[in-house]
Amino acid sequence: MTVNTLDSTQTTLSVELQWGKGKDLPKAYFEQIHLITGSVGHDFSNWKNDFVRVNNTLIQTDTSLRIVLHRNLINIPRDTVDLHYQLPDRRGFVDCDHPGSNDSYFLDLQLLFSTETGRISASLLTWRETLQKGPI
Repeated sequence: MTVNTLDSTQTTLSVELQWGKGKDLPKAYFEQIHLITGSVGHDFSNWKNDFVRVNNTLIQTDTSLRIVLHRNLINIPRDTVDLHYQLPDRRGFVDCDHPGSNDSYFLDLQLLFSTETGRISASLLTWRETLQKGPI
């Protein structure tokens, strides 16, 4: 996993996350990513969710994601941002056949922003993937 702080303007801060090629999931699958809004998680627990800080989420390739944040909502010199995403069942994108309803995939991220090097940098504290199987 690689985290790159791409650019910081007066209004936005862009971060790119890159991961290795896993299953043969096409870019079209990742373009279905959905930012979860709300304070109750997919496991029905209360969680920290900083979705209001996100301006946009863009899929660059099948191995990279760009998150554009509202710059004025990042508390410098040091801040953590928790984000939660959902992806759909993979049946329509790869050769996957399973009984029951659609599955859901969740991605929970925690990013750390700091200015220890004199400029804003980002690092990844948490990358957690969760599969929630649909009822049979």
